[in-house]
Order: sequence, then structure tokens, then C-alpha cells
Amino acid sequence: MLLTDDAGIQQINREMREVDRPTDVLSFPMFDLEPGQHPEEGEEDPETGLVPLGDMCVSLERAAAQAEEFGHSVERELRSPIWPFTRCSTCWATTTWTRGR
Repeated sequence: MLLTDDAGIQQINREMREVDRPTDVLSFPMFDLEPGQHPEEGEEDPETGLVPLGDMCVSLERAAAQAEEFGHSVERELRSPIWPFTRCSTCWATTTWTRGR
């Protein structure tokens, strides 16, 4: 997980998605899986047995602004995008999590 600011996430968004603007969260899955499909045998970390889901970038600057907008703490705002990411093996491939907005 990369914690960055709006300028940092905008650069990643531009380079990876050709979208030249900041966003709150970007996620990049490790595997190209269909819902319900699991990674193949041998993809897990040999030391832990865990399978990495992918990479995630979060703009702390955007998290603070959204926390203020929704009237809750920055900590709560930061937990919001992380929970779905850790529970979903397909992880919204290179999309932005926007809470339906």
C-alpha cells in the first residue's frame, strides 16, 4: 500500500490509466481473476501461505478532505477503501473507489 498526496496519486493515475487528475484510491490486482475464481496453486507466499491481492494507492490529502465532507475522522475515511480491498480478490482492477458517487 502506498500512502501519498493528490499530486502523487495523480501521477500514478496518469501513468497507469491515462487519467490526468487526482483521485482518492487506486487499486491494481495481482491476478486477472473472475469473481469466485482463486489464484492457481503455487501463487502463495512460501513463508506465510498467503496470496497477495495486489497494490493499492491512497491519497491522504483526499482522505482528509472527504472525512471533513462526510463529517467523520480521517482514520474512518482511511478504513473505508481498505476493507473492500482486503475482502475482494478481483479488487476493482485499476478503478477508483468512489462510494457510488
